[in-house]
Amino acid sequence: MKALAYSSYNKILRFILLQAYYTIAGRDLKRELVPLLNDQKVGLMVWSLLAGGLLSGKCSCQEENSVDGRRANFDFPPVNRERVFDVIDILQPMAAGKNATVAQLAWLLYQQAVTTVIIGANKMEQLDDNLKIYRH
Repeated sequence: MKALAYSSYNKILRFILLQAYYTIAGRDLKRELVPLLNDQKVGLMVWSLLAGGLLSGKCSCQEENSVDGRRANFDFPPVNRERVFDVIDILQPMAAGKNATVAQLAWLLYQQAVTTVIIGANKMEQLDDNLKIYRH
């Protein structure tokens, strides 16, 4: 907020975007930053939409120790795993009802503050799965 006031006072370019971690399982921004971004007309670019792959729906709490990919060696971004698996348990039937994958539900795209997302796919099939929401 201070940077926005400073730029306004000094008539210089202002920040127009915040790049931050924000998912349905990690909504720390929601309480203070999202209202500020909306009020100040600052965009939100979200990274790690699927919480480092955990929200892809590929693993469940029963398979928690069998997480592969990036999280097998580097557990980032930090998440409350119990909450993530609770969210997945709710999202999987919703996705099945829409004949989609959990990744295709695209919760973030329906959040007013989110202006763009960074897709972190590292395999072509992951990218194809993520992009299917744009093809309907």
